[in-house]
Amino acid sequence: MSVEAYVRAQQQNFDAIKVSPHYSRLIETVDVLYNRTVELVPAHCPRLCFGKMLLMCHKSLLSAATLIARGQPEDAALVSRRAVEIGHLAIAVHLDSQNYVKWLDAERRSARWQVRMKGQRPKAEPTVKWGKDVMEHPLLADLRTFLGILSDAYAHFTPEFEGNLPWSEQMKPGENAAIFLEYFDTTKRVIHCAFLNLAAIHLRLFEVFDACFKDGLRSDSRWQRLQATAWAIGIELAAEFKPGEHGFAAPPAQ
Repeated sequence: MSVEAYVRAQQQNFDAIKVSPHYSRLIETVDVLYNRTVELVPAHCPRLCFGKMLLMCHKSLLSAATLIARGQPEDAALVSRRAVEIGHLAIAVHLDSQNYVKWLDAERRSARWQVRMKGQRPKAEPTVKWGKDVMEHPLLADLRTFLGILSDAYAHFTPEFEGNLPWSEQMKPGENAAIFLEYFDTTKRVIHCAFLNLAAIHLRLFEVFDACFKDGLRSDSRWQRLQATAWAIGIELAAEFKPGEHGFAAPPAQ
C-alpha cells in the first residue's frame, strides 16, 4: 500500500465510521464535557499544571478518537496510555505539590540525555516511583487496570499486540502460504469497543480532575448533566458486549 492509498483509506474509513453513535453521540459528548471543564478552570483550578494536564488529556481524546475512526484502534491506544499517565501525575500533585517538582527534575532528566548523547544507555527508569498513597488512590484503580491492558496489548511489541492485528492467510495448492496484513481494522466490534474504552478512560480522568479542582466541576449543574449523559450513552452502547470487555459497568458513585 502506498502513502497516497493509505491516506485515502484513512479518510474513507473516517467518513464511514464518524456516523456511528459511538463517535457521534458518545465521543462528541465527552468532547463537549471537556470544553465545559475548560470553561470552569479559571474559577476552580488551584495550580497551572492542572490546567495544562487537562488540555493535554483533551488533546489525547481528540487524537485517539480520530485514529479509531480511521481504523487504527491499536495506534489510538498508545495515545490513551499517555493520558492515563497524566492522570497519575495529577493525583500525585494533588496529594503533594512537591511531586510536580520531582516529576520535572530537570537535572535528572538532563543527566539521562547526556548519557544517551555519549552513545550509552541510561539506567532503567520506566516511571517516576510515586508513593503508596498515590498508587493505591481509589480514583486511579480503574485507570491502572487500563494502563496495564494498554501496555501489554498495544504499547509494547508483545504476542498480544501481534495477535490483535488483522492477519489473514491464503493457501494455494503447491505453494507456500501467503500472509496478509490489513493495515486498518474497521471491524464493527473492535471499533465500538475501542470507542467505549476511550470514553471510559476519559470519564474517569474527569473524576481525577474534579478532585484536583476541589470538587469544583461537579458543583456546576451543566457539567453534572454532561457527565451523566456521557455515562448513560456509554452504558447503553455497551449492551452489545459482555461485562469486562469495556469500561462501562457502572458510573462512579457520586
